[in-house]
Amino acid sequence: MASLRRLSALLLICLNLFAPMHVGAAYVVSVSVDKAEYKPGDVVKITVKVQATAGEEPYGGNVDITVRDPDGKTVFHTVKIASSGNVQASFNLPSDAKPGTYTVVAIATEASGQPSGQTTFKVSGKKPKEVPTKGSCVIEIAAERDRVKKGEEIRVRGRLSPPARSLVRIVVERPDGKTNEISTESDEGGRFEASITANEVGRWAFQAMAPPTNEREGCESEKVFVWVKLDFTHLELSCDKNEVLAGEEVKFSGKVSPPVSGTVTLKYLRGTTWVKICSVEVEEDGSFSFVWETPSTPGIYQVRAFFPETSDYFGSESEIVRIKILLPYPDLAVYSNDIIPLPNYPKTGDHVEFMVTIRNEGMVTAERADLFITMLYYVRQGSKLVPKNVFQTVSVGGVAPGEARTIWLSPGGPDFKIPEEAVGDMSVEVQIIPSEGTFDPNSENNRAKVDFPLKVELPDLVVTSFYPLFCQRDGETLVLKALITNSGDAPLEGEVQVSFLMEGRTIGTATLSFHGSGVPESQTAYLVISPKEKEEILPGLQPSFPSGSASFAKLSIPGPGTKIEAVV
Repeated sequence: MASLRRLSALLLICLNLFAPMHVGAAYVVSVSVDKAEYKPGDVVKITVKVQATAGEEPYGGNVDITVRDPDGKTVFHTVKIASSGNVQASFNLPSDAKPGTYTVVAIATEASGQPSGQTTFKVSGKKPKEVPTKGSCVIEIAAERDRVKKGEEIRVRGRLSPPARSLVRIVVERPDGKTNEISTESDEGGRFEASITANEVGRWAFQAMAPPTNEREGCESEKVFVWVKLDFTHLELSCDKNEVLAGEEVKFSGKVSPPVSGTVTLKYLRGTTWVKICSVEVEEDGSFSFVWETPSTPGIYQVRAFFPETSDYFGSESEIVRIKILLPYPDLAVYSNDIIPLPNYPKTGDHVEFMVTIRNEGMVTAERADLFITMLYYVRQGSKLVPKNVFQTVSVGGVAPGEARTIWLSPGGPDFKIPEEAVGDMSVEVQIIPSEGTFDPNSENNRAKVDFPLKVELPDLVVTSFYPLFCQRDGETLVLKALITNSGDAPLEGEVQVSFLMEGRTIGTATLSFHGSGVPESQTAYLVISPKEKEEILPGLQPSFPSGSASFAKLSIPGPGTKIEAVV
């Protein structure tokens, strides 16, 4: 009976240490921990293996590791880069860790389908005894590169925490199973490095160890792995044409350097997935070629060649080759920078023409199409802006493949002018309408729009001068002259009032008539200040004033320093 109980306990430990394996599209993820049960304060060591299925390269992407307590709360999280599918991580359980079952989940986030795996471990309710202990340390190590050519140096660097000068031993496991040891020393910042010549093909493992001292315990790092092969391969790919009709053949050729026997696979990108085109054998000189009958769906295809890793050589992939596959149709296009107004900065009252360039980006001649132009502008009606449209349609034909043709368009016709009451910005849209029975494979480039500001010309009245003209001999009448000038963009026709202010208070107004004779145009207003009545002053005033252009203020002549203004 006792032996049965021991067997049950052993089975339970095995179930906890080795988690169920979850299968992704190309990889299998397994997770394990170094013990089935821990106490608060213990170090938990986690091992993740991402195993490649047949035909896939060893996984070298990110692995997301999360540990959750019995309540589902995250107590540890890290993201590490797998080395040939292997990842190790460790963390300290807090001294007050909650007893119960903890779950460890690992996800290969850069693999298709993001395969995952998980395992569990238990934490007992017993807390470690509070006994004086030495300080702990953590040592980390990383390889400068995880793939190295035979004969090159493998360089590793690491750091000891807390930082201190210390002897560091680096244990090297060679591909033949033999072990080497490199001794080095960390600096005051805890940093250390070492190197060894990669003189053997296969997997090399490195682990750093710091011996205990009087102040702290010893510690050791996780293992890091470096793959060594005879050489890296370089893969070239090219094609004989980059623009073809659907269904036409494209010849691909390339080379593997150095020449290595094997199979090159060509794939094209569909969305985020590489779709296989074919596999071809590499010739003795490293060259390969293949003729592809292009698919019937138009578009820009991104093609890449892949050479797998061999026992002696690292795999490689080529640069992307782009091929534009077209249907045997015309493809008329217009773009916003091909729509140019003349004049370039139109204003109200102008007749506007548009220089429009259309292009045939297809493979055959466009026999006929209509160009439809719409010009939108706004007029103010009360407090609202009301949209107005004018149109024009013209026909074009015989636009050859690759040809760019310029057409002059006049929305609203040759006699249309932008109304004087138009305000704000204007917009013009040009649309290409293929003739009936003509198929255009790309309707997205058949329409273009451009906005431009409308320059509105307005008059601008300015008081260009204001000064005393003369004072009557009796000393009781002062005449001041104000010159009012229209300095705007447009002539002004009609009456304008000029106000005269003394110390900010209006003391009179004058009315001037502008005749719209041009820009600039000036008129003169007068201010007469006297304590006398207007009828008493007029007979003696010289020169005489045009009717309404003078304002009479029955006031005593102001003293020095009095501020008098003319406002229009």
